[in-house]
Amino acid sequence: MRRLLPLSFLALSLSAQIHEIKSMAEVASFADADTVIFFDLDKTVFDGVGPHCTADWIYQQTAGAQKTGMPIKEAAILLRPYWEAQQSHCQVKAIEAITAAEIRKLQNKGLTVMALTARSTLSLESTLKQLKSVNVDFSKTAWPKVEIVEPTFEKSNFQHGVFLSGDRPKGELFGSYFKLNLVKQMPKTIILVDDLKTNLESMQAVAQAQNIKFIGLYYPLIDKRSKRPAKRAPSKAPGVAQSA
Repeated sequence: MRRLLPLSFLALSLSAQIHEIKSMAEVASFADADTVIFFDLDKTVFDGVGPHCTADWIYQQTAGAQKTGMPIKEAAILLRPYWEAQQSHCQVKAIEAITAAEIRKLQNKGLTVMALTARSTLSLESTLKQLKSVNVDFSKTAWPKVEIVEPTFEKSNFQHGVFLSGDRPKGELFGSYFKLNLVKQMPKTIILVDDLKTNLESMQAVAQAQNIKFIGLYYPLIDKRSKRPAKRAPSKAPGVAQSA
């Protein structure tokens, strides 16, 4: 005999959705007036120019350290400060040419729009400069500035519309935010746009615990670009020089 699921479980399951999107232009279709929207930064809003500037450097180095027997979390804690220090010398480029315009459209509708990054306060200044370079300003319709301090975690700041979660999972950061009653008016819906499903799942669990509808928008565009096979150069026609 098939067991019937409790109505409360079904309601929570229906209130959480994860969709894959191919463009930032799709985000607006998921939002309504009672929605708070968060954007990941690295590989979602922008990506670093140069091998030491992109977030892939962290992933590659931690994977290499893991092969030597070092726990991946420990490797990330050791490597992240070096990578974040490099950001003051790093330029970034928007993942899509329309990214800044799409974020502004959401803000102009009066929606609460903020950034949620795994970067720490070490790179706050360089992060804000990088956002400015791609014409994105998350302070326009953000929540008021709040500082979260808990004895079990490093200090995680929220400044200029940017949440910096540091080494803690993004969902845990928001669990603290809600637990400390720092949200004056609970949103009915939370949207997170991120290139990592683990971040979406982390936020989904916290939203469900607060009985908030969650929509995770999985945005792997840059990874899909990098996996595309390179186009082969056309064969050189006899007697015709091929330009460089």
